[in-house]
Order: sequence, then structure tokens, then C-alpha cells
Amino acid sequence: MKSIKITIAVLLTLIGYTSFAQQVPLYGQYYFNRFLYNPALAGESGRTEAYLMGRRQWTALDGYQTRAVTLSGSPTGTNVGLGIYYVNDVNNIAVANNVYGNYAYKVKLNEGSELDLGFNIGVYDYRFNMQNIVLADMNDAAVALLNNDAGPVVDAGAGIAYKNKGFMIGAAVPQLINGPIIYKDNYISSIEHDLESHYQMMTSVDIKVGKNAKLQPMVMYKGVKNAPGQIDANLMFEYIDKAWLGAAYRDDYAVTMMGGVTISNMIRMGYAYDWSVSGYNTALGGSHELMFGVSLNNKVSDEDRLKEEQERLRKEAEAQFRLDSMLMERDDRIDELKQEVKDLENAPNRVDTVVIVKKIETPVIVQAPEGTEPSTGAGSGTTTPVVEKPKVETPKQTTPPATTPAGGKFMVVVGSFTEKKNADRYMGQLSAQGINAYAYVEPGSGRHYVHLGRFDKKSDARAKVAATNSDSVNPWIKAIK
Repeated sequence: MKSIKITIAVLLTLIGYTSFAQQVPLYGQYYFNRFLYNPALAGESGRTEAYLMGRRQWTALDGYQTRAVTLSGSPTGTNVGLGIYYVNDVNNIAVANNVYGNYAYKVKLNEGSELDLGFNIGVYDYRFNMQNIVLADMNDAAVALLNNDAGPVVDAGAGIAYKNKGFMIGAAVPQLINGPIIYKDNYISSIEHDLESHYQMMTSVDIKVGKNAKLQPMVMYKGVKNAPGQIDANLMFEYIDKAWLGAAYRDDYAVTMMGGVTISNMIRMGYAYDWSVSGYNTALGGSHELMFGVSLNNKVSDEDRLKEEQERLRKEAEAQFRLDSMLMERDDRIDELKQEVKDLENAPNRVDTVVIVKKIETPVIVQAPEGTEPSTGAGSGTTTPVVEKPKVETPKQTTPPATTPAGGKFMVVVGSFTEKKNADRYMGQLSAQGINAYAYVEPGSGRHYVHLGRFDKKSDARAKVAATNSDSVNPWIKAIK
């Protein structure tokens, strides 16, 4: 029994140093699935997205591969992000299957910034591939013990992230519970293999490149007990909703190049390749990773939603300003008309203009018949010329006396405008009809009037109105203070 325990201890020691860093699987293209490492980032894109990922790690060795299926999104009109993923991770001597559900809640702090809180809970199942373990004594009782099914373990993790206008920093602790995986036999012998808490920090910033592209540097630190920490440095260029190209360096592990395309704003396909930079790069080989994603809707991000809301408010403000300007012009016009009515009411009563017609007597000498002489008086026996005194009447005056446009307090107005260009245009129209018109700008209000003259007497102005009134021109009198 002692030899069994020694063998098991050695085996677990070797497995421990290898597996502690592998309990949380490694991904190259987690740019679109960051909630795999931090549950607070579930649903961060605002879209409902599904992804399939397959990774063939260390191509020079058999049996190292990872498969994952993810689904994430954010219910419409909420500050909640949801996600679920399944991972199958094979590392030659062991197989891990786990399913996690993720929940994130976004707390709005102020315009453009928020604090995201999240957790996940799931089931973790870890089994040894005994057929890949070669021992000196295959009849060792440890083989049968490890070959037993330990069964799934309930696990959970938590995360937090702060975002502010394209900047993000977050931290997460996967496998927070440290659930034990226990292998037993009928003799009550047992081996316990605990899940280890990992510690991860991630930060990134979006740098706008033109209108439809961005550059995103991203750094992540991963640490776990009994294993050295690891830093991932990523640089991703994305032509938004079209294509992306990126590079990454994983401390003392590999250099990664990745890229992909987006088809019809719905389908994403990506590929990544790792070049090992460790001392075992020839023995390990590189790694291939494929990704296929589908966006089930095109829900806009918080940043795009903010821009749309700002544009909507700007248009509403412009429309309201135009409406307010029209209402102010209407109110000013009403006030002017009220004042004109008041001036007319307070003006002296109208006195009808009386035109006196003078009788002009002009003597008309009628030529006398031949053989006669004009008479010089009555009874002279001579012919007296006939003198006629016709009545000559001066026609009634229908136009006012001449005046200058600058004089007088009564102005005969034919148009009122708020803009000078409209007044000038109307004056041109009147000139084409043979009507002389003048411009007047009212002090204070700045309103432009087109008028036919100014008169000292209201009666003269009324005469001008009567003489000019027609179907095309309808003058009215404005009193100038």
C-alpha cells in the first residue's frame, strides 16, 4: 500500500505542475468572447452572439485540443448581460468538460462610464485518460483508483470591470470555490484533486482610427497557485463589422497572429496560429485555432446608442428652434397689427376731401359776316360779336401730391418681411410692374417694410392707397412714431 501512495504522489505532482495552469483553458481569439475569462463582460457587445471555437494545441504532440461553444447577449431595454458556454479541454492524460452560466449587471455611473459586476456558476467534470498513462506496473492499484469516475463538481467564479469611453479594466477569479475532485475505490482509498482559484486581470483601450476602424491594445495577467504568472499582450486592428487583424505575445509561451472577416454583419470567421517561443518549440510545435460566429441580431452598442440619441436630440432642438422663431415672428406681427389698429382708432376722424372746381370764363369772339363791322355798343346798328363763356371743370384729383419716401409719419406699406433679401426681391417684382417702391427698416424690431411713400397727412396716404389698390398690390397705412 505504501508503494501505491508513493506512485500516486509522484503522478499527482507531475500532473499538478502541468494541470494547474491548464484548468482554465487557453484561447487565442478571446477578443469577441472576453466573458470566458471575466463573467462581468457577458453581453458587452450588446448583440446576441454564438461562437464555435476549436484549438489544436502543440501540433507535434497528440491529444492536446480544446473545443468551446458560447452564447451571449443582453436583453433589450435592460442593464443585464447573459452568457453560457461549454468547454471540452483535452491535455492527453486528462479530459475536462465544464458548463457555466454567466450573469452581469451594468451600473451606469455617468455619461460614458459604467461598472460591470458579474458571476458564473457551473459544473466541472475532470477525468484521467488512463490509456495514455504508462506505468512500470500497470497492475498497480493506483491505476484502478484513478480510472474511477470522480463525478462532476459544482464551481463558481466572480468578476468586475470598469468602462469609460472605450477604456476597460477588470479582474476576475475563476474557480472560486476550490471544489474537490475525489477518486475512491471500494477499499476507501482515495485521491483528492482540487480545483485551483485563478487570478486574472485585463485592461484594454479602443483607439479610433478614422470613422469605421479602431485599434485595441489589450493586456491580461493570469496567475494560479504553484505556477508562474503569465502575461498576454494583444494588439487588434478591427475594421468594424468587416474584418480584423491582430497579434499577441504570451509570456514564455508563444507569439500569435490572428485575423478574420465578417460577412453581412452577421457571420464571423477567424483563424489564429501560435509559434512557440519556449525552449521546447521544436518538440511542441505550433497551435491552430479556428473560430466561427453568428450574430443573431444587430443591437447597437451603448456608444452607438448614445450617438444616435445625441443626433436625435440635436434634430429635435433644431426643429424646436425653427418653430420658436416662427412663433416669435407671428407674435411680433400680431403686436404690430394691434398697434396699427390702435393708431387708427386714435387717429382724428376722417375728413372727406372736397375738390373745388373753378369756373374759368374765357371770352370767345365769333368772326362777323363779311360786309359787317363789329359793334361797339347797343343800338349802334352794327353787328355785336357773340361771346361764349364755356364752363371748364378741372377733373377730380385721384393721386396724392408729390412726396419724398423719407418724409412723413404715415407710410403706405405693400409688404412686410423679416429678411432683407425677401424685401429686395419684392421691390424688384414691383419695379417690373412699373411701380416705384422704397425700403424702410423699422428700428428695434429690424423688420423690413416695402412702401410706396410717406406722407405728412393721413388723408394723402389714404388717397395713395385708393389710387394704388389692385389685385396684385394691397397697400395699407402704417403710422411711424
